[in-house]
Amino acid sequence: MLKAGTCICPKCGKIFEMAYYYNAPSATGAVLHYSDKHKGYWIEPYFPGNPRRTADPGFSLRIISGPSPEAEGMPHSIRVLRAGPDGSRQELMMKHSCPECATNTVLYKNYGAFPLYVIALAGLTETGKSAWLTAISNPSNLARLSDAGFPCRIEPASFHGSRSPAESTAAGSLGKTTYLIIRDRDNRGLAGVLLRDFSGELFAPSDRSPSETGRSDGLWQEYSDDWALFARQGSQYSGPDLFFIVDNAMRQDNKSDQETAAFNALRSNTDLAGRPIGLILTHVDQLMEQEPADPADPTGCVPLISRRTFPQGTGYRPSQMNARLALEHYLVTRTHSLGRYLDGQTGFRGFMVKSCEKEGGIQNFDLDPLVWALNTLGIFPLPDTQTDQA
Repeated sequence: MLKAGTCICPKCGKIFEMAYYYNAPSATGAVLHYSDKHKGYWIEPYFPGNPRRTADPGFSLRIISGPSPEAEGMPHSIRVLRAGPDGSRQELMMKHSCPECATNTVLYKNYGAFPLYVIALAGLTETGKSAWLTAISNPSNLARLSDAGFPCRIEPASFHGSRSPAESTAAGSLGKTTYLIIRDRDNRGLAGVLLRDFSGELFAPSDRSPSETGRSDGLWQEYSDDWALFARQGSQYSGPDLFFIVDNAMRQDNKSDQETAAFNALRSNTDLAGRPIGLILTHVDQLMEQEPADPADPTGCVPLISRRTFPQGTGYRPSQMNARLALEHYLVTRTHSLGRYLDGQTGFRGFMVKSCEKEGGIQNFDLDPLVWALNTLGIFPLPDTQTDQA
């Protein structure tokens, strides 16, 4: 967890505390300050890595309309007046940005206003990571939690919109992030949650040739550097608070032992000790079409997987939540080699979610893994009962 006021850039992965604002057309950077004593804001020019220009910028900045002191954290954008010594005046709209990022990434609204938790989403390509992340951050899906009587609600501060099931994190991309805010019944912000979707190419087996993997050594190094930024940054940040490993429920002929390869790549890049791990098996409805396995074969499909296991509209009745989580965990530990490997580890939980076929134009992946993660992190209490942990 990062304390309130501390941010991790969703693009470059660097950590910072200053309230930095940037206007791209004029290439103007500044730091916004707030005084509890005077109950007010002021702003001054700042150019990262250029202390000489910061000390003598050649212009001054003044806030035209001050943000409300009651606002949550620093404002997302602010209008200022830039005045030069020659009498020139220019109004600028400056946006809350990353001071470390070469592209001056604009940050999410209310980013850094609350304690920040980071959840890593890992796994090989075409296993449903991006589709699940898009679906669970959909406002229509999150509203189901409020309708079911949960004491807190989840506000999607960054929603990527509908995405077709076929669209995945592009090769060469450093992954996507989704930012969620957890609020109580009185609409007070409790925490921010950054879900980081790492591109599946990061977890491709490293002993294959570039012609087989479709990537060069340089690209592999770029992925590894990206992961390292989110994995360890000294005393300030020791990596994601929780890990999700995502895999397709059905074994694919062209990806033998893909779940083991993904997990081993993850484990070799960062220390998982003491961190909760969730294994999400997507497209589980494919398993429902399979013939029941021989009961004497513990590696086969468990007969309990059926359409009765996942009835529509029942996943968020408080009385059924624990039973649902327990059943999914039981099934994952018996149908998946990585589930059997992780079974018994503190904080591990296995989940099964249906495919991302759209219902009414909305991708409707189940929210159970997200609910478990937030409850495990202590920022999303369940109504009447607590989630049983393996």
